[in-house]
Amino acid sequence: MSFNGNSITLLAHDYETTGLVIKELGVCQSALCIARMEQDGSFTVVETDVTYLNPGVAISPEASQINGITDLDVMDAPEWEPYLREQMQTVNEMNLDAVVSFNGNRFDNQIARRVGWRSLPSLDVYRYASIMKKAGVIDSVKLTSTYQFFFGKELAKAHDALADVTATLELVKPMLEHSGTGSLDAFHKLCQGDDGTGEMKIGFGAHKGKKVKHIPRDYVKWLLSDKCDMDLTFELRTALENSL
Repeated sequence: MSFNGNSITLLAHDYETTGLVIKELGVCQSALCIARMEQDGSFTVVETDVTYLNPGVAISPEASQINGITDLDVMDAPEWEPYLREQMQTVNEMNLDAVVSFNGNRFDNQIARRVGWRSLPSLDVYRYASIMKKAGVIDSVKLTSTYQFFFGKELAKAHDALADVTATLELVKPMLEHSGTGSLDAFHKLCQGDDGTGEMKIGFGAHKGKKVKHIPRDYVKWLLSDKCDMDLTFELRTALENSL
């Protein structure tokens, strides 16, 4: 996937939740940002929405300790699923090029898909933080630690959804420069790794753990058909389509 050397319009999002199990959690704060990003990683925010939401279930003490949000804070807030479902309908109608997140492939993107978001090409900068940790450059891949490394200061209001979204967007440019890739296109490709290719591993179903290139053709066709109701990411769909 390439942006062909162009600037892109993107979605950046973050959710503070009642827990970590995607199918069971509720969202107690959301931040969605539409931004324009240049090939050097600099960006301009176009539109932002941040709000507390009623998660419909109790916020666990562990979650409250991390994000500072209590049941009392969200008692009169809008219900999270209808609110985000309406928001995602609007997002789906926009002509967006990508989604930018920090560990969104494992968390935030999955929450958004749960309320109807149609997956976009993903630039998950957590991937580059992982590369840095593997190389011994940083000791932790947490957003707060990565931000501290690049900016030499603590991330103010860490675990506030808007603060985390803003920090993620701010990290793209210095990460891009640190990687030596020279452009957003090349940095995106580095962060993708095997995603979108035949080397990508499938994470569910009868062939869980197998590379796309080793999955039977009939199963690939079924995954791509209307008969399959599984939630495919943009990258997995691309890999499956290219394997036929």
